[in-house]
Amino acid sequence: MVELTADSLRAGDCLCFFPEGATTEGTELKTFKSSLMQAAIIAQSRVWPVAIRYPDENGEPDTALSYANVNLLNSVRKVLALQAPVVELYFGHPIDAAGQNRRRLSVEARTFIAEQLKLQH
Repeated sequence: MVELTADSLRAGDCLCFFPEGATTEGTELKTFKSSLMQAAIIAQSRVWPVAIRYPDENGEPDTALSYANVNLLNSVRKVLALQAPVVELYFGHPIDAAGQNRRRLSVEARTFIAEQLKLQH
């Protein structure tokens, strides 16, 4: 998977992955799995951390939008049933992966995301 991903990055593709390897209700941020970060290092690419937040009317995480503990079809149904869901995206500065250590790269991306989501890191 790492080599395939690295080949894709070298070809100029833009890839998105969720390095937690699990879903939550948006109230916690799990440790990032660093293995796919190796692809960016091999490809001498960049990593753009993006924090995704679904706030409710009080600014708290809207757990109704959570994909945790539900299948895809039921998740889509829940989202479509909402009147006006809000999605906030926070884009970090690109991180040059060339010559990096994959764990350090994961920690740097995770730290940015945790700070934006105001979650413990």
